[in-house]
Amino acid sequence: MLEDLWHDLRYSARNLRSKPAFTAMVVATLALGIAANVAIFTLVNTVLLRSLPVPEPEELVLFSDGRALGRVAQEALPVQEYEGKVFLYSYPLYERLRDGLPEMQLAAQDSALVASVVRRHGTESHSDEKSADGLCVTANFFDVLGVEAYRGRLFGPEDERRPVVDPSLVLSHGYWQRQLGGDPQIVGTKLTVNASQYTVVGITPPGFTGATVGGATDFWVPINMAEAFTRTSSPLSEPRYSWLHLLGRGATLGGAEVKANVIMRSANVDFFAEKREAVPQRIELLPGATGFSRMRRNFREPLLILMAGVLLLQLIVCLNVSHLMLSRALSRQQEMSIRAAMGATRARVVRQLLTEGLLLAALGAATGLIGARWLTDVLVSLTSSNSGVLALNLVVDTDTRVSLFALGLALGTALLLGLVPAWHSLRTDLQGALRATAQATTGGARQRVSRVLLVSQVALSLVLLVAAGLLAASLGNLRSVQLGVDQEHILMAQLNLEMAGVSEERAQFLYEDIPRRVAALPGVLGASLSHPGALDGRTNFTITFPGTDLPEKVLTLYLVTPGYFDAVGMRILRGRGFHSSDSRDAPRVAVVNESMAGSEFGGRDALGQRIRLDPRHDIEVVGVVSDARIRSIRRKAEPMFFLPAAQPHGMPARLPLDSLEVRALGDPLQLAAQVREAVAEAQSDLTLLNVRTLSEQVDRTLVRERLLALLASAFGLGALFLVAVGLYGVISQWASQRTREIGVRMALGATPLAVKWLVLRQALWLVLIGLALGVPAAVAVAHLLAGLLFELTPLDPRALLGSVLLLVAVATLAAFLPARRASRLDPATALRCE
Repeated sequence: MLEDLWHDLRYSARNLRSKPAFTAMVVATLALGIAANVAIFTLVNTVLLRSLPVPEPEELVLFSDGRALGRVAQEALPVQEYEGKVFLYSYPLYERLRDGLPEMQLAAQDSALVASVVRRHGTESHSDEKSADGLCVTANFFDVLGVEAYRGRLFGPEDERRPVVDPSLVLSHGYWQRQLGGDPQIVGTKLTVNASQYTVVGITPPGFTGATVGGATDFWVPINMAEAFTRTSSPLSEPRYSWLHLLGRGATLGGAEVKANVIMRSANVDFFAEKREAVPQRIELLPGATGFSRMRRNFREPLLILMAGVLLLQLIVCLNVSHLMLSRALSRQQEMSIRAAMGATRARVVRQLLTEGLLLAALGAATGLIGARWLTDVLVSLTSSNSGVLALNLVVDTDTRVSLFALGLALGTALLLGLVPAWHSLRTDLQGALRATAQATTGGARQRVSRVLLVSQVALSLVLLVAAGLLAASLGNLRSVQLGVDQEHILMAQLNLEMAGVSEERAQFLYEDIPRRVAALPGVLGASLSHPGALDGRTNFTITFPGTDLPEKVLTLYLVTPGYFDAVGMRILRGRGFHSSDSRDAPRVAVVNESMAGSEFGGRDALGQRIRLDPRHDIEVVGVVSDARIRSIRRKAEPMFFLPAAQPHGMPARLPLDSLEVRALGDPLQLAAQVREAVAEAQSDLTLLNVRTLSEQVDRTLVRERLLALLASAFGLGALFLVAVGLYGVISQWASQRTREIGVRMALGATPLAVKWLVLRQALWLVLIGLALGVPAAVAVAHLLAGLLFELTPLDPRALLGSVLLLVAVATLAAFLPARRASRLDPATALRCE
């Protein structure tokens, strides 16, 4: 048996080597489908399916799923909730739950990574600074996950004592290798993180990046350092400050969930007696094997759509390869008949054909897997690497699930490649085929099967092309949105004076000094500091309208320095902007945008109206500015208000000005070096991070849409290419089969143009049938994409009509070559052809 298999493999290899064009076409087609499928599934597995690399992850429990993009200080609600489910917790509530659920090990982590600057202690050079993302966790965090130290130790009870004498820090294995060169002496040394010194006590195992998928953590600090590390006032004692994600181990979901909700309600009575009935709230315990994911909810639908699209592409690949294999089987029909005449059984013939299919599939799979590794890296680069607030920071590995998927795909393809010619051989009278003419062996049944395969390809390709057209048009609409600011000339950067160890008094001085120095540079039209930056996130506050019966509202707030509106290009419509005289001791003032002025004051003129953030101080509206989409380009301008940063805002969390906006006369990137120098002159140890233009920031917020549009377009173009190849093959075979008929027509006076039209007409009929079947399917798929489209309807005629015309044009071009060849036949030669 093994000897026969060896002979089959050798014979198959000789056959494939003798037909290099056919072999290359099949292998390339298979590689295209397999590479795309494995790469997309790797991304789906990493984001949606893969369990955390910890022991027994199925025992982990999440206290609702993490949906926050960052910390939230929400005054209106006792805890942060989403659709009634609590997903962010204060530290006092965590303590209540930890103590009230003794049957469960309960740990907490910060809901947001903190961008930090790390350098060796005692090194003052900026060249030695490394950027890193850190996270505050409770001391039992690693114990709950079951993670053991790779070197040194992880946190223990001693690391959570207060006051802190010697702060500790745990490094991830990846960051230790990538940024610190794998220094074997790193444990026990001190690192300066922002303005604080930490002692490195351990390194986590390779592959462990935390409990949050899509947010790889570089280092961890104990939660007793929360105030210094996050620069937030009293995060461990303030019950209004919801900022933690909770996870546990070792309890049944149902019983623990009921008990947790009882504890939370009791805590709310103690913490928020006057607000405990504000909203219906519940804690929901969920399986935690896959960990938290801030982006799972944002990327679930796009990834599943891409997976469906790439499977559709694989189906088109299979149809195309099936046609190629059928053509080859028919061309070898007399060979198989001779083998049968010499005594080979049908089973032996089928086995030979299956072996040849397996060999082709193996070559295609090997090539595809190599391509999949490269394509996966491309996909990760599209979703990671400073891609903005919706980016994924992925650590992609090929695990068992991905390996099994790739193996199953390769085996399924191998069976297909062998079964198509095997099926044909079983349906063919091999003895009769030996006596048949070449004309007879290429007739009817073969053409019908080929045409069915081609029509199916056209219909499926139309679906992919329409989806690609809609998604590309939606991305174009997003990119063409007018933000209402001077988008092309704004340079942005991040800085955090408090994290750099600057005192609050010094920070207030620098908040005035830095914009003044930068604004004085040649080519600068304006400079300002703000919180948050444009398209960087949001800060919502509950405001009331004293002296009126207007209800309280939760609106977006921006803290800014004087000159902000000039720096971003927002026009003062009425009243004034902020001046340097709007100081801490001056009367509190605010500027509102046009939307807020028109909708939130009951029809009264906004100028002179008062709003209130805390019960002690009223704020007078002194100006109205033009609307701008500085919160999100996906939403129309919404009501928002601006406060001068020099005046206190009365919230438990300090909001440091961490975004620098510079408006340039020309290319803003040309000013980057000068801006860095001006900031260094103001504060020598202050580092600017994430320097980019506002246009780049817009692109960073479009990661999801760009990923969908690029890949859908690639799938559509790949399908279009396969249709062209398939149509060329079918029409070439049809023209070859009817050589005698064409010769007769030309002998009777048919012109070359008439012959061309005869051949083209066959191709266009097949395409039109495919389009008739594909249009309803494309419309149905377009409606499924409706939630991902921006200012575009699923029935957008440009996408549908454009896809149809593109398919017809490509089909015409693919059929024109065999049509031209047929029109050049010599009638005498054609009539002598069998």
